[in-house]
Order: sequence, then structure tokens, then C-alpha cells
Amino acid sequence: MRRAFSFAAAFVTFGATSIASANGGGLAGYTGKQAGQTCNSCHSGGAAPTVTLNGPSTIAAGQTVDYTMVVTTGQSRAAGGVAATDGTTLTPGTGFRDSFGEMVQDGSRAVSGGSATFSFKVTAPATGTSLKLWAVGMAANGTGTGGDSSVQITKDVTVTGGAPPGSSTSSTSSSTSSSSSSSSSSGSDPATSSSSSSGASSKPTKTGSSEDEDEDEDDEEEEEDDGERRGSRPTTSVSSCAAGPRGPSDDLALAAGLGLAVAVVAAARRRATKGRA
Repeated sequence: MRRAFSFAAAFVTFGATSIASANGGGLAGYTGKQAGQTCNSCHSGGAAPTVTLNGPSTIAAGQTVDYTMVVTTGQSRAAGGVAATDGTTLTPGTGFRDSFGEMVQDGSRAVSGGSATFSFKVTAPATGTSLKLWAVGMAANGTGTGGDSSVQITKDVTVTGGAPPGSSTSSTSSSTSSSSSSSSSSGSDPATSSSSSSGASSKPTKTGSSEDEDEDEDDEEEEEDDGERRGSRPTTSVSSCAAGPRGPSDDLALAAGLGLAVAVVAAARRRATKGRA
């Protein structure tokens, strides 16, 4: 039991020492961007190095440029990392690897000529007018966390040609609303106006002479209709069906007929009087 416990304790001690030394491979979140956390959170006791960030102070939106971090120290090893403003893309170069969007050392680097250089690329965001770089450089002795020390620095970079933050969404919505409003207005009004104009233009314009001709034609049609209606009525008298003007013979016939009618009426009255007597 004691042997097992001793072995476990030795394993934990060895593992902790290995992890501390393996942190030379770099951990994200210790560049100073996150609440001031740096390598000094774990490493201490050594002389502070000099750290510089080399690269342009002004870049265009969407442009990719080269940067380097140089750690100058009297120690034998150097390490560190770099982070940037959200939306900025970092690409690792010599001595760095990517860890959650940050640059961390790919193992501590040997110091040559009093310094060690780490390289990376920066791609500026498409929106905004500036970005910020956080860098931490550490001087290490390669024996663990003791006798090491780090320095944290920042670099502000101006971004040119970038759209204002949030403008892409607003411009899309405004263009969509403007295009929808323009399409609705252009889709309805012209159609209405064109249909109205076409409807008005399809009607023929009557002149004074054509109106008179139409009225004459209407009168002629009405006279023809009246003639047809008169021709279809049944015959009620001799004069109504006469083909020509009435002559003297027609008057004599009418008088004879009237006299006959008077005689018939008188005879009927006489018979009625005799019957009552």
C-alpha cells in the first residue's frame, strides 16, 4: 500500500513538472488580453526581457501583412504569445502555432545573439478603423517555472478603408427596404398609369361630323324599326291599309256605311218601343 502511494505521488510530481516544462509549448489566454493574465502568472524569479512588436502601424481593411515579436534576453530560452482584437485573423509563422485564435510558442526557442524572433501574419478585419495586438515575451532558463520572467506589450494598428462597425447589416436592410419600396412603387403605379392610359387611348375620339353621322344612322334605324312595327300590326279599318291617298269614292262608301248604321239603330229602337207598348 505504501509502495503504491509513493509511486502515485512520484507520478503526480513528475507529471506536474513535465506539464510546467511542457508549457514551453504555449498556452492561450496569457497575452494580457484576458484580464491582464500573462506568463508571470506561473513563471517568476528571472530577469525581465525586452519585447518588441515589429510591423506596420497602418494597414488596409482585409489586407494581410507580416509581423514579428522579438524577445531580447540574457537567458538561454525565449517564449511568448500574441492575441488580437476580435475579427482579426492571426496566422502562425516561425516559432508560433495557433491555439484558439491566438499565437503561442511552438516550444521555447533558443536565444541566438541575445534574442529570439517569432513571426506571424495579421489579416485586418473588413469593418472598423483600428485593431490592437497584445504580445507577451518571456525569458526562460529551460528548467521549469522558476528563474523566468515575462513582459507584456501592446500595439495599436490603424485600419484604412474599412466600413464602420455594424454598417453591413444596416446597409443590407436599408437597401432591401429601399429596393422593396421602389419595386412596389414601380411595380404598381406604372402598371396602373399604363393601363389607364392604354384604356383611354383605346377609345376612339369622335369628331363633330362623325357624331352627326351616327345620329343620322340612329334616326334611320329608328324609322326602319317603326316601319317594321307598323307593318306587323293587324288591319283595323279600310283607311289603315289603303295604299294611296283617300278619294271621293272612299268618302261615299264611308257615308253609305254610316247611313246604314243609323238606319239599323233606328229600326232597333222602333222595335223596342212597340214591344213595351
